[in-house]
Amino acid sequence: MTYIRSIVLGVWCAVLTFGVARAEQEVDPEAIAAIRDCLAEFAEAGEPGFHCIEIVSKPCLAAQGGDTTFGMVMCLDRSIAAWDALLNAAYKAAREKIGKPLDDRLRDVQRAWIVFRDERCGLEEAFYEGGTLARVVYLACYEQETAIRAIDVIAVLREAEAR
Repeated sequence: MTYIRSIVLGVWCAVLTFGVARAEQEVDPEAIAAIRDCLAEFAEAGEPGFHCIEIVSKPCLAAQGGDTTFGMVMCLDRSIAAWDALLNAAYKAAREKIGKPLDDRLRDVQRAWIVFRDERCGLEEAFYEGGTLARVVYLACYEQETAIRAIDVIAVLREAEAR
């Protein structure tokens, strides 16, 4: 019985540590700079920059420790935090730039996208329910969807600025 308690306690501590590490993930200025540089390079070529989606997570995942579940989560969280910061900045600027009534429509689209993202990534995660990679799969989806949305909102902002 003591052995089982030790295992349960160990798993519980790992879950708490995992959650705390994830909550403490801050936006890395180097990650944002890498994404911005990549997007700028593709913008010069007239392309949206979808090739930039994994510019932060891919090298991190390939580095030492990036192949562990904890490492994968940390790498994906770092990328998500950067993409989310860029998305939020572009969204705020786009809403200010396009003005009424289009800013309300952009807000409604954003709210619908959040529901879509959460449902889509939840579905991806459900395929691995109970497995150690469930969270990693969810975060990889979350990274992709957040990056795509950031690129879309940046395009809206550019369109608004061109008017």
